[in-house]
Amino acid sequence: MKIRKIISYLLIFVLLTMLLSACADAPLPSSTPEASPSPSVQPTPEPTPLPDTKPLMWEVKAKQGEGHIYLFGSIHVGGEGLYPLPDEIIEAYNSSDTLAVEFDTTELLTNFVVQLTLARKLMYPEDDDITKHLSPETYELAVDFLKKNGQYSPVYDRYNIYFWSSLVDGIVFTLSELDSDAGIDSYFLLKAHEDGKEILDIESLDFQLDLLSGQPDLLQDHMLRSSILNMDVAIDSLLALFDAYRRGDEQELTSLLFSDSDDYELDELPAQEAKELARMIESYKYDMFTARNIAMAEKAETLLEEGRRVFYVVGTGHMLGEDGIVELLSDAGFTVTQVIY
Repeated sequence: MKIRKIISYLLIFVLLTMLLSACADAPLPSSTPEASPSPSVQPTPEPTPLPDTKPLMWEVKAKQGEGHIYLFGSIHVGGEGLYPLPDEIIEAYNSSDTLAVEFDTTELLTNFVVQLTLARKLMYPEDDDITKHLSPETYELAVDFLKKNGQYSPVYDRYNIYFWSSLVDGIVFTLSELDSDAGIDSYFLLKAHEDGKEILDIESLDFQLDLLSGQPDLLQDHMLRSSILNMDVAIDSLLALFDAYRRGDEQELTSLLFSDSDDYELDELPAQEAKELARMIESYKYDMFTARNIAMAEKAETLLEEGRRVFYVVGTGHMLGEDGIVELLSDAGFTVTQVIY
């Protein structure tokens, strides 16, 4: 059914662009968060070398001067076979003076001010709650699902839809036997902190939260409901993404991420709602990828012009496609070479 395709399509975006995987573990305002020591750099699960582990990476050189960037696509979960990473990737990281990431999420674990900012951003005002933003059907479905998985608390009703979606995503990871603490971003952030390497935020906590939480209620409602009702699709989508990412299968990743949305129909919804939702999906794609890709590519250009040596780690979805960072930098006249290993 085409409805199943659109659900899978939306889940792909949710699972690959989950910018703040720690959101579901954020302290509640009623608690007093304490700074925690940085976790170990050792990824989980235990490293299991596989010869076909070859995540995509590109090398970019400045038009003039010493500017040099390694573009390394990330995924926000880890699993069997991902670690240890190929030597070429570790050597690229070691040869760089700076690690650039979307946002340094380790601050969510250690910075009291950031924790409070996160908690407040995820909450509705005092006279508002989740029941005013979700349909009754989706709210009841989500409460029942979270209760069955030991993830519900009445205090969560004060939190926004994105927070609820993060809880559901966490359950997807658990059922998929993948680990959000062992994603590529987390691995290199923890390594950079331990090594004393400079860390550069390409975006910000406020920007990411506003982007994720600011999507229309109708779209967030649909995505949350679809995730729960089609948990098998969510798990299959995540596992397919992880496998294609680990092997560096650009063709498969591109197929999973950038299928033509014109092929999809929301035929189980009222006509007007389906039309409005289709419009929101296109806007969501632009906000999540196209607009951010342009900004990320411009940031990379600036770093190259400044003569910086940078290990540049953002979601693989931002690297690929006609509007991806790789293509944008190539179009801008930079020499971009895929690293083969």
